[in-house]
Amino acid sequence: MKVGFVETPLPIARLMIALARALPSSATVLDTGCGRGVFLQALLEKGFTYVTGIEYDADLAVACQKTYPQVQILTGDFLTYPFQQRFDLIIGNPPYVHYNALPEELRPRVYKLTGTAESDIYYAFILRALSLLAEGGELIYIVPYTFLYNTHARQLRKALSEGGHIDLIIDLDETRLFKGENPETLIFRFIKKRSPLNTIYMKVKQTTFAPETLYTAALEALHKRCANAVFSVEVLPPFRGDRPWVRGVGLPKTWQTMPLAHFARVGVGWVSGMDEAFRLHPDELIHLSEEEKKCLYPFAKAAYCRPFVLEGTAWYFILPPYVQNEEQLQQGFPYFYAKLSRYAEHLQKRYLPATKKWWDWQALRNFEFLKAYLSKKRLFTPALDRSPHFRFAIGEPNILPAGDVLFIQPYREEDIYWLAAYLNSRVFLRYYDSLGIRRGGRRVITQRLLESVPIPIFSQDMRALLTELSFQGEATLPQIDEAIAQYQGSVSLGTLF
Repeated sequence: MKVGFVETPLPIARLMIALARALPSSATVLDTGCGRGVFLQALLEKGFTYVTGIEYDADLAVACQKTYPQVQILTGDFLTYPFQQRFDLIIGNPPYVHYNALPEELRPRVYKLTGTAESDIYYAFILRALSLLAEGGELIYIVPYTFLYNTHARQLRKALSEGGHIDLIIDLDETRLFKGENPETLIFRFIKKRSPLNTIYMKVKQTTFAPETLYTAALEALHKRCANAVFSVEVLPPFRGDRPWVRGVGLPKTWQTMPLAHFARVGVGWVSGMDEAFRLHPDELIHLSEEEKKCLYPFAKAAYCRPFVLEGTAWYFILPPYVQNEEQLQQGFPYFYAKLSRYAEHLQKRYLPATKKWWDWQALRNFEFLKAYLSKKRLFTPALDRSPHFRFAIGEPNILPAGDVLFIQPYREEDIYWLAAYLNSRVFLRYYDSLGIRRGGRRVITQRLLESVPIPIFSQDMRALLTELSFQGEATLPQIDEAIAQYQGSVSLGTLF
């Protein structure tokens, strides 16, 4: 059985093997998913003789053994195979499959390693590889870059930080490497040895380069430690701890800052698991009973977010918790029952806690907090966005966040306006975009990252100015940008809190 199998181009496999430092030909090497043998071919070309490959798919393993009889090919699951040795070099392209999309038999194995049902299987591959590395050994993988910042990869980042050091990252962005797939990937080299050394970060300048060009240009840039026509090169401080590993342009040194979490609660939206089953269009509202109308709620959606202004809402229904069986649902909420029944098969296949019924929403996160602050205004922003600017929108009271937005609930009502001004500014846009958090060409905004972004502790006069400009909306963004650019900082905290 193949799980997330996509073949790596041979030039990329050769590049990754060339990144291995001065290892002797006698070094023990493991390819963690040998597939059709691309990495095995490149390893043998490089002169490695003690090579082992493991493959989950039995047919691929048999074919690989016939092609490379000099290599030991194991058939089995890399995540649980009882290896009898540690390896000097572990290399490969692990599968990229979210936990929920994995075959049932693999999920417990991934969960045991990652500790979460929100991970990707490649997280588990990295963790397993770390345990199999010899001291001083190297792990070289090509994977999506989401493990650098994803909340559910915290345990992975901690293990990497405590177990050694990533000294090289080659960011390939959305370069089209894999047939039929277009993930944003990076190559990283991890050394199982604590080191104070910095990390070399190389980023491809365009996504149209052929694998052969990437191979040549990456090795040239790495050898000369300088940029070329294909890659930029910079040096970053070592990644440490389990917090997101991100880059970022610095804010002015005269500014005092605090994390956004100091000023506001940040949270993700409510997830139904099937949007069309619970969303009501305006022409459907006339069919509802009085009891059903009590279950309607206005929600903020990404499509309605503009800088400073939420331009509309969508209607969703949420059934009350006393609906415990289908008879109650059908008799008390006939229109909802008819609508939900059309999607019943899909709704029943969603991942739901054991306490939930098939007509329940998948996750009402931050429920108690939002209920307590429901009468207050809050900010909404898309969780994924292609816009050239930020879209932090001020919503009126009683509006809830849908699954495609995040909310920001200031603890003090008066803070919402100057926060909106700063978060929509080009200064903040430049800072956030420099972190490099993207997916499919879209800017990614996560709860964990947004909570931790530094917010300037503006003076009272500056807050008043930003508040005044915020009331006037998007048209004042140039004035907001100019005011922030000229701001010098130096504020006494005691006068503000």
